[in-house]
Amino acid sequence: MTPASKALLIVALVLSSVSLFLSSKPAEQNSGPVLQKQSQVDLSQLEETLQQVSSELITISARLDALENPVGQSGSAKGKGGKGGSKEALVGETAIAAKVDEAVQKALDKQGVDLVKKAQRQAKREGNRTSFDKFVTRFGEGLPQVYQGISEKMNLDRNRQQQLEETLESGWARMDELTAQLYNDDLAPEEEMALMGDIKSVVGETIDELGTFLNGNEMMDLGEIMMATEGTERMGMGVAGAAKETLAEEEEPADRP
Repeated sequence: MTPASKALLIVALVLSSVSLFLSSKPAEQNSGPVLQKQSQVDLSQLEETLQQVSSELITISARLDALENPVGQSGSAKGKGGKGGSKEALVGETAIAAKVDEAVQKALDKQGVDLVKKAQRQAKREGNRTSFDKFVTRFGEGLPQVYQGISEKMNLDRNRQQQLEETLESGWARMDELTAQLYNDDLAPEEEMALMGDIKSVVGETIDELGTFLNGNEMMDLGEIMMATEGTERMGMGVAGAAKETLAEEEEPADRP
């Protein structure tokens, strides 16, 4: 078997493997219409590259057929420069084999780039999910300690303490519900961003609701309790910030002449 024939055999095996890879992708990527759309765009580009390689192989095959004849006749054409013709054919086959390798490598490189980009997008998506899930989970785990601190350090009657705890619990439940929706693979990237914005908004809305029945000093006490509790520190900073604004507003009338 000539070097070029060997090269074509290797190329055929490579293209068969790539085709098998492509045919298996739809079955793996059934996570959602939007992701499938993105995958189809990437795969269509790869298929176009492979079609170009296929066209090159058809031309190369025809040239090999023409080259193999002189090589086969070299033994009976010794007196007519058959040896020199054989060398020319070998040089031609080497050049063709190099061109085949280059075309196949370009196709495989393109596929590799697409796969790397897709992996990077997925890694970023998983990172966002994990970050929000960790925040909400740790917040829920810290609430019992916050409730204990409220009982020990804040002078609230039973009804107001219950209202405070229910407000924090409701805010956490809402954040937990929205975070769970982030794991829906049918979501488009812009929908995921909107969900993350909603989760952050719940924090602000919860703080605003606390301010409707707690005064500035009570808000400050709550903020300090939450900042000292693992998992609720970030909301505690927000509560303390809101407390400072409330206290400033409460002191304004006294400063006026």
